[in-house]
Amino acid sequence: MKKKELRRFTILFAVAVLGLGSGCGTPPGNLSAAVDIQEKKASVTPQYKISWTMHQNLPVPEDAEMVRYVEDKFHVDLDVWNLENNKYEALLDIQLAQGAIPDLFRIRQPQDLLKYQQQGLLAEIPEDKLIKYAPYIMKAIREHAPAYRDYGKIDGKYYAIPVVNPTNIYRIPVVYRKDWLDKLGLPMPETLSDFEKVIYAFANEDPDGNGIKDTYGLSLEGMNVVFGAFGQIVFADQIYFGRKDGNLVIGALEPEMKEALQYLRKWYLDGIIDPEFITGENKGGYKHLSHAFINGRIGMTSMGNYYHWIQDGDYSAWTYDGHSGGKETPVEAAYNAKELTAKNPQARIVFGQPFSGPDGKRGSKAYDMLMSFTAIGADAAKEPGKLETILQILDDVSANPDPERRCFVEIRG
Repeated sequence: MKKKELRRFTILFAVAVLGLGSGCGTPPGNLSAAVDIQEKKASVTPQYKISWTMHQNLPVPEDAEMVRYVEDKFHVDLDVWNLENNKYEALLDIQLAQGAIPDLFRIRQPQDLLKYQQQGLLAEIPEDKLIKYAPYIMKAIREHAPAYRDYGKIDGKYYAIPVVNPTNIYRIPVVYRKDWLDKLGLPMPETLSDFEKVIYAFANEDPDGNGIKDTYGLSLEGMNVVFGAFGQIVFADQIYFGRKDGNLVIGALEPEMKEALQYLRKWYLDGIIDPEFITGENKGGYKHLSHAFINGRIGMTSMGNYYHWIQDGDYSAWTYDGHSGGKETPVEAAYNAKELTAKNPQARIVFGQPFSGPDGKRGSKAYDMLMSFTAIGADAAKEPGKLETILQILDDVSANPDPERRCFVEIRG
């Protein structure tokens, strides 16, 4: 990856809503101000108790700095529901079955918006209140994602705010072990034939040099690039339809899908595909980590997004501290790249293009720009002023244009 400055703007990033002391919060120089606010308002009785659901990789501690900061600033008592992201819907449904409806209602799967609305679980959010109490959010959607402005509407009424990530216009990365390619004298694969040579070499020619036949070419996530070489989409949330000769067709029933499966069957029987592919590359914890790649079992993957493969110094980011203000700092390796080099300091990665198939087709999957919805629970609308307060909190911590007040800088302790 060329070193260049990247900017990632998310219209409403649910993780950033509260900071939670684990990756997002006030600038370090503002922490003393936060403490002062807490001391001054310690005796103020919270006006509302607000239950809150959100994207979580780790549970939110009860004494999280930003939770306390938001509570004191808006005179509320926040009850953050710790629902593990990988099991979010199942855990949420348990709460709903018991009659508990979160006030801040995260809808992770966009197709579930209508279901929850029909079940009477969501409050209507009048558009005039959105404009009045969440002006920054509405401005951001209007300017940066106008095509998604009405995505939270049902029958012309808002029931949710769309969470849009414009960077998802890019496909997910195709990643190889560069040190393995170099050792074996192999170029970056450009065609299906090239790719086949690479993965057979990864499996059979001891790329890690330990004298043991314990490596494979690819696992589950790499397969989406194989299907892409035949113009097919797999691992989608819904049935994939394509166009052929002017007609809609179901991709899974097309002859190209059968061709792709024939290649994969052969590779599996030849011992080129990791036999553990059926359980996936991730073995627990953060869902976008490819443990099969990190642990040196496979030499190619297409797991996660580009920011899950950031390497030291790939680009620079602005950070703030209380003494010198803003400064530009080279980023450090993160997620897969960080875990890989921690386990094997000599390991190197390189990004490639999706290779072309027999008919010149190529591709890999991309995440939907519409990530989720943020709604407000039906019970919240029954308390006068509560819906408006929730909108104000969302607007202030996720879309406020003032960088000193916006929750984008990590609290470091």
